[in-house]
Amino acid sequence: MFGTNFNPIAAFAIEKPTITSKNQMVKLLEVKNFTDWVVGCDNMLQCRTVIFRDYNDIWNDEFPELIISRTAGRDEKGNASIILQGLSDKESVEFIIDGKSYNYKSNNDGANTANGDFVIKNSNASTLIAQMLKGNILKLKGKGGKDLGSLSLNGMSASLRYMDALQKRAGTTSALVAKGRQIYTLSPPSIPIIKAAKIGKEAAMPSKAMVKNFAEKSSCSEDRMMDIEDNVYSLGTYKGKIRALVIIFCGSGAYNISNAIYIAEKQGKNWIYYPAKFNITEYGTEPDGVTILVNSAWDPLTQTLDHYVKFRGLGDCGQSASYVWDGEIFRLSQNSIMPECRGSIDYISNYNAKIEYVLDK
Repeated sequence: MFGTNFNPIAAFAIEKPTITSKNQMVKLLEVKNFTDWVVGCDNMLQCRTVIFRDYNDIWNDEFPELIISRTAGRDEKGNASIILQGLSDKESVEFIIDGKSYNYKSNNDGANTANGDFVIKNSNASTLIAQMLKGNILKLKGKGGKDLGSLSLNGMSASLRYMDALQKRAGTTSALVAKGRQIYTLSPPSIPIIKAAKIGKEAAMPSKAMVKNFAEKSSCSEDRMMDIEDNVYSLGTYKGKIRALVIIFCGSGAYNISNAIYIAEKQGKNWIYYPAKFNITEYGTEPDGVTILVNSAWDPLTQTLDHYVKFRGLGDCGQSASYVWDGEIFRLSQNSIMPECRGSIDYISNYNAKIEYVLDK
């Protein structure tokens, strides 16, 4: 269903982000599990780590999700935050670490979350993180002693050490775990900019009958179903070439539909079809080299093609991505992943880019 080489969580070495060029292939930072924690950073070294829930609490929607986030930059430990996602910033919370109690109120100023979640920042966050690093079990209690869950601290130290390493803080005074005497002096990488040619007015497209005829002769032919339609969308005219996006049904599972992504190009009275090009190579391909995306959706206003694969029906593990059509290829603009099925729906972003639309001249 996912193609012969499907690998949604392939890990790559760290690479300094730059302004993306037509031929530059994107490489992603690895999102890692450490016992009961998962951690990752995007290409601007904005990092977050999430505690997995106890297996008995995976289905309990009343328990908030605990996240530690840290931006890149030189402001020592003041840029680390503890977020209780799903808990109001109007609450006060008792953090009980191996029986020792710490009480905090939220000081969310809106910069950390968009939903008014409970946030601890600055020196309070640094102090609480230091205490958590010494413990084994964290219990959370809300207003009136309401039970908000019990969380394992096993893996926290390794998780934050990995974060220190990715942000190149190891051995500096700004490290959370891998402390040293050196002063941290690095500035965060800038966000990559994608120059995307704005799709103009709708141009000619192959008919659905033409696309169906092509699909039934493609490498997806054996995985197709009678009642599933393919989709075709205009990509306008770019540098004199009339092109269309062709999304072909290529098999399905319980909660995932696989799609083969082609480009149709008009040549005289005929249409030729070829695999769409992507500036990332870790997704699956069919024998003819076509990229397979899952549960894909095209947004003509933003020129983005979305991909979202669930590793199981609950959606607490999987991978999502968005690609923008720049006039010639699809270029990754966002990627997030949750590699393990442990109740977390806070996927960790490991790539982001800014899109700038330009007119084709």
